[in-house]
Amino acid sequence: MPRPACTAFLVPLVLFACGAPDRSVDAYADPVSVDLGSLPVDGGVLTFEVTIANTGTGDGEIADLRLMGDDLTYVALPEDLVLPIAVPAGEVTRVPLTVTALDQLPAGYFEQAMSLEVVMDSTWASGGCNGSAPATDQLSVPITFAVPDGCDADDDGFRSTLCGGNDCDDTLASVYPGAPEVCDFEDNNCDGSVDGADAIDASEWFADGDGDGYGTGAATLSCLAPGPAFAAADGDCDDTDASVSPGAREVCNDIDDDCDELVDDRDPTVDLSTGSTFFADRDGDTYGDPASTRIACDAPVGFVARTGDCDDGKTYVNAGADESCEAVAGQALDEDCDGRTDESTATDAPLWYADRDGDDYGDATSRQRACARPNGFVGNAGDCNDGSTDIHPGVPEQCDGVNQDCDGSIDEEAGSFYYPDRDGDGYGDMTQGVQSCDPVPNHTTIGGDCNDRSFLHNPEQPDTCADLEDYNCDGEPEDGCSSCEELLADGVASADGIYTLDVDSNGDGTADGTLDAYCDMSTDGGGWTLIQRTLWDWADNSAMVTGFDSWANVEVNGPDGDQSYRMPGRLLPVMGPGGEMMVMHRARTTAGGRCQPMYYTATGGSFTVDAAAKTASLGNLSSPAILAYTNLTTADSGSSSQCIDRGGVPGFYQSCCKTCPSFQGPSTNLYWTDEPHPMANYLDDTPDIFGNVLSDRCIQTPLEADNSSGYWGIDTMEFYVR
Repeated sequence: MPRPACTAFLVPLVLFACGAPDRSVDAYADPVSVDLGSLPVDGGVLTFEVTIANTGTGDGEIADLRLMGDDLTYVALPEDLVLPIAVPAGEVTRVPLTVTALDQLPAGYFEQAMSLEVVMDSTWASGGCNGSAPATDQLSVPITFAVPDGCDADDDGFRSTLCGGNDCDDTLASVYPGAPEVCDFEDNNCDGSVDGADAIDASEWFADGDGDGYGTGAATLSCLAPGPAFAAADGDCDDTDASVSPGAREVCNDIDDDCDELVDDRDPTVDLSTGSTFFADRDGDTYGDPASTRIACDAPVGFVARTGDCDDGKTYVNAGADESCEAVAGQALDEDCDGRTDESTATDAPLWYADRDGDDYGDATSRQRACARPNGFVGNAGDCNDGSTDIHPGVPEQCDGVNQDCDGSIDEEAGSFYYPDRDGDGYGDMTQGVQSCDPVPNHTTIGGDCNDRSFLHNPEQPDTCADLEDYNCDGEPEDGCSSCEELLADGVASADGIYTLDVDSNGDGTADGTLDAYCDMSTDGGGWTLIQRTLWDWADNSAMVTGFDSWANVEVNGPDGDQSYRMPGRLLPVMGPGGEMMVMHRARTTAGGRCQPMYYTATGGSFTVDAAAKTASLGNLSSPAILAYTNLTTADSGSSSQCIDRGGVPGFYQSCCKTCPSFQGPSTNLYWTDEPHPMANYLDDTPDIFGNVLSDRCIQTPLEADNSSGYWGIDTMEFYVR
């Protein structure tokens, strides 16, 4: 290939002696002239190529490429170009060059020159010589490129695509790469999209599902509506209802029609022509005053939907109220607001019945309602003969075959009452009586039998304390006989002996137990209850020495036989409610026998027992005093003044009488010991209730404690109360 001397220079070939043939390289290239206006633009870059040939006899490779020139602003080797580039002998290779910064190329015609410096090495292998050949060729390729005139017709500073630029419309100055996109049906920024969402004057469009011209949700930017279901206005608060939008009319329907967050009456723009008329209800009876109205969607406070209240100050006056005969302050009211007062339709208007015979009972078949009683009418119905004043309800039925009381039956409540008498005691069961004009077999006209199966029960039976089953039918069964006096008084018992009494066993005031007691029914009127017996033998009496609780609640021995005995002390007031006491003394004889009994009584007492104070009181027993003292105690080691005694007779405790004289025999002459044999010092000169003194009751010689002491030994001492 010919090589012009003006475009290349020859580099001498240096050969090395390896005994191999010549393998030199020869780099060649024609000058390059490029018209940028004729090159296509690819991605904003123009590309042209430089063809380089190896005209030598040996294979070579381009080891280096460099662009040389004063201004390399626009032309460059590709960044991805890889060296070396193999160029076999007689072959060519094409090296690409790129023109960038097209937007910076001058607008008018200009020309620029530069060169491509090429270094080509020879490669061969023979004998013991390997690697790069000692032959190198260098080439300088002149490059001239020009920009033709007329490539920026719209003078917007950007070249047209025909001249290698990127102005997609060189007829409009508003169209060039990077220009603001506007809604003008042009691709202003040459991005391939016309009037896209990036247009600076794009409009907001909103999804309009109900087609009422108002949308909702996020805005879509577009020069034109994205579709038929879009609207330029937003704010639709219900996009499923075309009647609801910011442009709609607010009406009374409980919906925010105009989307201002105000519904019906709360919206001042509401169309009240769609509302209702409400009436003031000052009395709260749900009926309004027709003279006081207000138009609104919903009832304002104090207003209601229905009218008909003729007195809005009274809750019981309105169109729905019941008419009543009741008057207020003497004035009749029109409660139901129908313009009339106290008409016969009033709910409480009573029925009145015609009373032709004037007996205050009317004919039920002739009646009328009215608030006030009509003349000739009465409020009582049931007159079965309104022509006779002797026949009407309430007239006693007589045994005459006439229905006087108008109950539909004749003589059914006339005559005498007859009661069944099953036990034949002459008294009948009043719970099963019948009234009859004629006698009823096995019946009696006398009632009062509380047990018609037993002839022992009837009002003729005596009322006694022993009547536990209410034999006399007075409705008050007794609790039992609680004292000997009660037994005698009620005729239950009259002989001396032991009887069972009903007593309060636990002290709660109710008779709930029984106690055997000895009753003296013959002495001084009888009815005496034995409460204590003291014997000569203290070993027997010592059983009565106890604490207060035992004295008050425990019975010592029993009342029968010849043994010491004490009734529970708490029964003292129960057995002696009359406050009377009797003491029976039997003096002891010198022969160890005993004299006949002597009886002493006292009245006017009042027997009480105080459990808390552990005391007993006999009250003011009258003379002759049978006890030294009447205020008694059970306290240990008390003085003689606190014991139930007379001259040393122990009442409660042995220790209570430590200061009392006691009998120990005439030979010892000891009178003040603890020996507790009972004694008395008044038997010889104080007559008992029968006028007897000791000499009258002792055939044998009585035992005297000392000839000068005046104390007599007591064989037995018994205390009674009633």
